[in-house]
Amino acid sequence: RGLNGAAPLKRLLDALEPGGPQGKVQVGYTLTVQLLELYRPGAAGGWELDEKRLDAIMNLMKQARRPLVLYLSSSHFDSIGPLPAALAKDPANLMKAADGQPLKLSYFGYPIHPYTLIPDERIDVNRYRYQALREIARRVGELPEDVQRLIVAVTLVGEVHHLFPDFENGTGNFTQVRVTDYDPRSIAAFRTWLKDKYQTLARFNQATGFAYT
Repeated sequence: RGLNGAAPLKRLLDALEPGGPQGKVQVGYTLTVQLLELYRPGAAGGWELDEKRLDAIMNLMKQARRPLVLYLSSSHFDSIGPLPAALAKDPANLMKAADGQPLKLSYFGYPIHPYTLIPDERIDVNRYRYQALREIARRVGELPEDVQRLIVAVTLVGEVHHLFPDFENGTGNFTQVRVTDYDPRSIAAFRTWLKDKYQTLARFNQATGFAYT
């Protein structure tokens, strides 16, 4: 409908800080953008970015006129919508537990998709993530400078619920914890990273306190 939440957001923030943002401490907001939710089915098949959703995000920043943290999110909570549902059906897009199977998780009824930790852009979930990130960056770069200055920070940081098998019930379990991606490609990439960082097993053992042979 071409609408956004700028008006009620501004009313709330003006009630908390009458007269608008001023002084050393200013009241602002976090604008969470779920990257994979920005897509819609394309006319010729596949997926395309929804221009109306992107316009609404930029217009909210322009109209709210308040300091903000722009949270570009594509974590396991970016799981609502037709594209996340389609991506979750392909195991290549998901991290694997130690038994080689993708984790099936929820967070108090909210679906969680434990996406792969492999950054390879040829993997579908990454291709769509990076495409959305680049488009957001391009559009932010085209905003008026006074609106750009309202962005006090950009964060990509998420939580790590998807690294806990049986997250809802198992967060107090510290025995036999499996907290990473055991996909063979992730294991190979981790070994390469270790070799590049430490070069020899002796250096690795010295740095970590381990005694691997």
